[in-house]
Amino acid sequence: MKAGKYLVQGLLTAALTLSCGLAAAASVTFDFTHHGSQGQSSGTGYGNNIRFEEDGLKLKVKSYADTGSGNTLQSAEVYRWGTGLGSCNRKEGSVKHRSCSGPAHQVDNVGSKDFTLFRFQEQVSFESITVDPYGRYDRDLSYWVGTLDKLGNLVGSSLNQLSSLGFGARQDTFSNPSSNPLTVGLSGVGNVLMVGASVVNGYTGNDRFKISNLTVAPVPLPAAAWFFLTGIAALVWQRRKAQAKI
Repeated sequence: MKAGKYLVQGLLTAALTLSCGLAAAASVTFDFTHHGSQGQSSGTGYGNNIRFEEDGLKLKVKSYADTGSGNTLQSAEVYRWGTGLGSCNRKEGSVKHRSCSGPAHQVDNVGSKDFTLFRFQEQVSFESITVDPYGRYDRDLSYWVGTLDKLGNLVGSSLNQLSSLGFGARQDTFSNPSSNPLTVGLSGVGNVLMVGASVVNGYTGNDRFKISNLTVAPVPLPAAAWFFLTGIAALVWQRRKAQAKI
């Protein structure tokens, strides 16, 4: 009986210790400007990606746009400028900016809607994002946080299908037109974040920005261990109670 009691106490103490370690996870900021985090490009043109790593956190960034049939998502080109990440979709690239290298290419909702997808190799808590327009524009955002078991691409999907892929509900933030950078608080835990200029009816057509940085907090593995130990402690406690009735 005493052994069971001490086991329960030990497991609960371990769970509490691990949970304290989880709460102390330090924030990590990815700087996407030219003077920021080291980035490694993979591929060229539509469907390319840029990989970053900060403090052991690995991140892959891709771009999409609703240029497909029925406003489904198609791959776009993610590009890195001095003020951060922008996007060039297939309709923009086919008109007058074929190289997609001009700084006017931003994450925008003018005509087609652009989206930037951030994919981590592990769970993180999304804290904030900074956007910086090239010119004076609105900086209204729509974003989705999710957990995807298979980090495949989103080509052929619509925004209405994001929930079936593992994304949570859309979240929206609004601001006034400006040429200044804007830091927006984020919420949610997952391994993917998709950010775009606002998709809310009545708030589209004049939102444009580059993405300067993203701040997240790692969710350490002890989070899973905490739940495991708590479950074991509960089972041992129930067994001890059952034995006491015999």
